[in-house]
Amino acid sequence: MRHSDKINSKSNMHRKILIGGAGFIGKHLAELHILSGKEVHVVGRSKDAPKELPSECRYVTGNYGSINTLKEILTPGCEVIDLA
Repeated sequence: MRHSDKINSKSNMHRKILIGGAGFIGKHLAELHILSGKEVHVVGRSKDAPKELPSECRYVTGNYGSINTLKEILTPGCEVIDLA
C-alpha cells in the first residue's frame, strides 16, 4: 500500500454511506453522524434530496443495486449502513 493510499483510507473512515437513508430513521442517523464530524452520503431513489435531510449531507440519486452507483460513492474504508 502506498503512503497516499493510507492517507485516503484514513480520511474515508469518516465517510458514512446511508443506503435508503432518506426516511425518518436515516434523517436522524445522518444528523448524529454529522454532529460527530463524519462526512455523510445518502443514497436514495428519489430524484431530489428530501428536504428533511441535513444540508451537510451529499444526496446521491440512484439504484444501490447498480454497480455504477456503488462505484460513485464507495471508497476503501468507508462505512455502509443499509436502511433499505
